[in-house]
Amino acid sequence: MISDPQVIPQLVPPRGRGRPTLYSPELIEEFCGLIVEGMTIDRACKEVGMPSKRTIKYWLTKYPEFRREYEAAVIFRNQCWMDDCVDIADSHKEGETTSDRKLRIEIRLSQLNGMGLKAVSRPGVCGAGVSELKK
Repeated sequence: MISDPQVIPQLVPPRGRGRPTLYSPELIEEFCGLIVEGMTIDRACKEVGMPSKRTIKYWLTKYPEFRREYEAAVIFRNQCWMDDCVDIADSHKEGETTSDRKLRIEIRLSQLNGMGLKAVSRPGVCGAGVSELKK
């Protein structure tokens, strides 16, 4: 007796709903590396192979290990920007005026201030003083 092929039970387990996640330790390491290099989330997400800002925001709430790695990358990047300010103030390139150096410092400080506007301290989420991205 020939069985109907439409009645054969599925041997493959059913797939979960939605698109498979891109989340992987390698992708997270690459993304955080872009942040350490001085990129903002917006710029990093525009790089080839990077997830969207919406996905990053979701991952920050879903994956505590990503949140910790991301926050460490942001702290390091911000410290590098502060170090840049000190280096600019301490150095004097030929042909560069004091107002040129002051402008370069102010630009970096405004970047840091802009980053501060997008973060809010939320004690008790994953520990005291953990910052969370706003929209």
